[in-house]
Amino acid sequence: MKIGFLLSLILGLGQALGQNPRIQIPFELQDKSLRLTEWARQPMLLNPVALSFDYEGRLFVVETARRGTVDIDIRGHKEWVIDDLSSETIPQLRRMFRVKMAPELSEQNKSWLADRNGDGSHDWRDLMVVKERIHLLQDTDDDGKADLAKVFAEGFNQEINGVMAGVLPYRGDVYATIYPDVWKLNDINDDGYADKREVFFHGFGVHAAFDGHDLHGLTVGPDGKLYFSVGDNGFSVRTREGRLLHHPNTGGVLRCNWDGSDLEVFATGLRNVQELAFDDFGNLFSVDNDGDIDFTTNSVFRRNMWVESGTRFFKVASTPIVPDHLSQANLAWADWDKDGDQDLLLGTFAQFGHLYDNTTYDDTTPPAERRHVRVRVVRDSDTVARGLETEFGASVELSVEGDPAGIRRRNFVTSAGGYINQHEYTVHFALPEDPLPDDPDSDVRFDVSVDFNSDPKVGIL
Repeated sequence: MKIGFLLSLILGLGQALGQNPRIQIPFELQDKSLRLTEWARQPMLLNPVALSFDYEGRLFVVETARRGTVDIDIRGHKEWVIDDLSSETIPQLRRMFRVKMAPELSEQNKSWLADRNGDGSHDWRDLMVVKERIHLLQDTDDDGKADLAKVFAEGFNQEINGVMAGVLPYRGDVYATIYPDVWKLNDINDDGYADKREVFFHGFGVHAAFDGHDLHGLTVGPDGKLYFSVGDNGFSVRTREGRLLHHPNTGGVLRCNWDGSDLEVFATGLRNVQELAFDDFGNLFSVDNDGDIDFTTNSVFRRNMWVESGTRFFKVASTPIVPDHLSQANLAWADWDKDGDQDLLLGTFAQFGHLYDNTTYDDTTPPAERRHVRVRVVRDSDTVARGLETEFGASVELSVEGDPAGIRRRNFVTSAGGYINQHEYTVHFALPEDPLPDDPDSDVRFDVSVDFNSDPKVGIL
C-alpha cells in the first residue's frame, strides 16, 4: 500500500536582515509521494523563525523583527570585542550596552543606530522599540488551510533581548526562547492570548557575539524532560536549587523537568547547535554551523593560504564577486562540486544564489594529489570535562620533514566564543607532493604538536 504524505508550507515574505522583503524561490519535491500545499501566509505572519503544533492541532509560530534591526552583532562593532569578551553575566552585558550606546554618544552612533523612538537621541533605548511575536494559527474548518490567526504574545524587547528563535506548546503551557530568557506562557481563559508570563530561566547570551547564535531547539526528550539549545554567546544561569551553571564562552544543550527543577547542562563545547531531534534509540541529532577564515572584501573573494601552504597571505581569487551578489549575502562553505576543495555558495535575499567554484582542484585532479591532514584537537583528562580542554583555544603545528626554511604550518583551535570564526576542534593542513610517488612505501614524513592554552582561574593547564 502506498501512503501519501502532505507537506504544508508557511510563507513569510516580510521582514529579515534589515527588514528587506524576501523572494519566493520555486522548488520541486523529488519524492512524488509527497505533496506540497500552502497552509498559511502573509498577513497572518511575516517572518517565521520556529514553529510547533500542540495536541489540538493549533500552530504556534515565533516571528522576529529584531534580527537585522536592533539585535547587536559584534561583527559590526569590532572595537567592542574586548569588552564583549569580558562580559560573563547579563548585568555586565546590559552595562556594556548602556555605555557603548549612551545618549552622550548619540552623534557618534547615529550612522548605524536609528532613532527608532523619535526622542532625538541615538542610544540604547532605541533597541527597545522593535518587538517579537508569538502567533497562534489554526485551521478551524478542517479545509487544510489556516483561517484563524492571533498574536498570542508580543513584546520581548528589552535592550538586551536577542531574536525569538524557539517555541514549544506542552500540556497547556507554551515555552519560548529569546536571549536572555526561557519563557513559560499560559492562556488561562482559553481566548487565544497569553494571560500569564513567567521567566522560566534567565541568564543566556552573556555576549553580544554573533546574531543567529540564539537560544532555540525546544523539544521533549526520551526521558520526558524539556531540552533546549544555546549558541556560543554563552550563559550564566542560576537553577531553582541555587546552583550556578556558568559557561560564558561556549554553546550547549540543557535539560530540565517541566516544573523547572533539575536544570543541567547536557552537552557543552558547542558553537551554535540549533534544532534538536531524538531518534527511536534516544540518540540526539542536531545541526551546528561554522564559517571559514577565507573572506570577501571589495567584491573580491580572498582565500587564506596560511592553512593550505603554510605561508601567511591572502590570495585573490581569479573571479571577482559582483557587488550586487554581496548585498546582504549569506555565505556557505563546502565542497559543492565534490572535487576535494572548498567552494563558496553565496545566497542573498534579493536574488537567487550563486556558486563560486574553487579551482585549486578540478575533476581531473587525481584524489591522491588532493593531499591534506585533518587534526581533531581533544585532550583526554581525568580532571577536565570533555569540551573544556579546548575552551580557551589551542595551537596546532605540523612540521614536514624537508620543508624549506621559514615554512610554518601552524593553525589554531579557537575558543568556543566563536569570534575567530574557525572550526573549534578540527583544523586542516595542506601537504606537499609525495617526493617519490612511484614508491608505495615512501611518503611525506611529518610531526604534529598541540599547545593547549589555559585559564589559571579554573586550573586547566
